[in-house]
Amino acid sequence: MTVCTFTITPSLLSPLSHQLQQGNFLVHAFHDSAAFTHFVWETGHHIDCLVIEEHREITKILQSFKTNNILLPTVLLSQITDGQEAPTPDDDASLPGKHSSTGSSKQTSHSFNVEKTLYHTALYPLSLQEIAYLSSSIEQAIDAFLQLSPPSVPPPSSPENIQKASYVQSAALNLIDKQQRLATKLQERLGYLGVFYKRNPNSFLRRMAPEERQTFLTTLKGEYRDIILNYFSEQTDLNQKIDRYVTSAFLADVPTAQIVKIHMELMDEFSKQLKLEGRNEEILLDYRLTLIDTIANLCELYRRSVPRSQ
Repeated sequence: MTVCTFTITPSLLSPLSHQLQQGNFLVHAFHDSAAFTHFVWETGHHIDCLVIEEHREITKILQSFKTNNILLPTVLLSQITDGQEAPTPDDDASLPGKHSSTGSSKQTSHSFNVEKTLYHTALYPLSLQEIAYLSSSIEQAIDAFLQLSPPSVPPPSSPENIQKASYVQSAALNLIDKQQRLATKLQERLGYLGVFYKRNPNSFLRRMAPEERQTFLTTLKGEYRDIILNYFSEQTDLNQKIDRYVTSAFLADVPTAQIVKIHMELMDEFSKQLKLEGRNEEILLDYRLTLIDTIANLCELYRRSVPRSQ
């Protein structure tokens, strides 16, 4: 997911960068308000969330975004006011997005001077002392943004209202489009990362007992055989079969070399069968596409699943 940041405090750069790298985000960082504003104006449709440090120019910046129909999930960073204590990482209830046992959200009081109505009501506050929770806060900000309701279009009872109605309708359509795209990306992000964290090292191929390993490889080979036999057919569930095969290989941390070995063994078997039948075995060359497709899907799963910190 793409995050655009704007900060003015030099000491914030290192912890902010560290947290975003841990969260596997693509980051565009700015420290000049004019450059930041111009970038968001030009590429707002590609940005998934803003992370902005509260400062004296924030009101002007957010107003310009709203005027130009650029509504984005936003995490607003600020200092905790004097006399307040920052939450500790051991206090689970104090994590952004966590809830108390009564079901009500427990929020830390911050020194925010920005009114939510200035931009949108889904602005997500985070104190600088809670920077360790930035990744979850970004996801919470996106989730809150997805709950925003489109503005109501006023009835065109006058020329002034007609112009206003056109503006509001455009804003509503932009919001809905952004919400739909974000919902898809957030689902993919959480889904792929979920697959990674389901991996159990004890279930890796290299740690299996010999008998268990052989059984697993036989099953995997059977799945791949089915994929090959139906690869050029019109079966509608072929992609699902490839996904299942790739996921099985991923969860067991099967080396790419083993995937290639399975393919070559099957090609040898099919080649012998074709020779016995007196048929041309050159047709098997087409199934190199199957191997390429499978490895590409496996690489994509690794790319999108493994956190950068790993």
